[in-house]
Amino acid sequence: MGAGLAAKTKRSMTKPWEKFLDYYESEGVSDYFLGRDKKRIHFRSFTKNKYRSCLLILPGRTEPSMKYAELVYDLKDCGHDIYVLDHRGQGFSDRLLEDGEKGYVRQFRDYVRDLKKFTRLILKPENYQQHYCIAHSMGTIVGLLFAQKHPRFFSGMVLNAPMLQLRLDDFPEKFIKSIFTFYKLMGKGKDYVINGGPAIHNLPWEKNRVTRSQERWEFSRHIELTYPELEMGASTFNWVLEALYAGEKCFRRRKRLKNMPILMFQAGNDWYVKKERQDKFCDDLEHCRSIFYEDAYHEIFQEKDEIRNEVIEEIKWFFKNHP
Repeated sequence: MGAGLAAKTKRSMTKPWEKFLDYYESEGVSDYFLGRDKKRIHFRSFTKNKYRSCLLILPGRTEPSMKYAELVYDLKDCGHDIYVLDHRGQGFSDRLLEDGEKGYVRQFRDYVRDLKKFTRLILKPENYQQHYCIAHSMGTIVGLLFAQKHPRFFSGMVLNAPMLQLRLDDFPEKFIKSIFTFYKLMGKGKDYVINGGPAIHNLPWEKNRVTRSQERWEFSRHIELTYPELEMGASTFNWVLEALYAGEKCFRRRKRLKNMPILMFQAGNDWYVKKERQDKFCDDLEHCRSIFYEDAYHEIFQEKDEIRNEVIEEIKWFFKNHP
């Protein structure tokens, strides 16, 4: 990626995302490190101002780091160097299967180990005085599991739609675990889940379940058209199993973050994660504050302006009041 990024995405200044995508391309630097099992893990950094604190953004499943270009732009003047990590198996990081569209991970803790290595190799040498984290969905569990082992590393965390409990079409979690474990034991752990498959091309905005913003939906499609290799399909049986157990583990260990300032956003129309465990998680932590948006879909950072503008202001307030 890197220098080739701008060349590959030359555009006329006509789309609403041009300003923040141009900033992302001109001010950011792409690099890689070797994560677990020597997989190349990509990250994008914005460090020209050499701030003394940093902000790490952890995307959700399927999301490439570039999708967070607008969030980076909105937070560029908050006084933090910014990093966006591509999780293994997605974005510009190495794929884990020959079919790169499959959502797969061998063990969920591989994500966490990659994050730990990133902090050791990339962040710690910079001697930042504070480290902050913004995470979405799957990324929240990666960040929280890391923080539960290293509770003093982050000075504060912003969590959107934490994946503490997956929505499973109203099937009991225990039932899904038993069925998916059976498929895994039958050698099908790397297969798409039932009714899952490759990415759906040209899905109309009206049928999406992640955002009410057509412009931001179209920006995500623009990324996929420019970089078809970034497209992701459904999850595999093994990924779902690992995600279920990781969410449970994170929830059980919540008291380890009793001193962590946390700002949590919740969506009223979330098709992917449940709210109940999020509520309990935040209620049990003295320094956790949750904000519920009744009309929001799962990807609140990509929502329509009337929701998203308020979210950005809440994030800025959070950073300002937790130095």
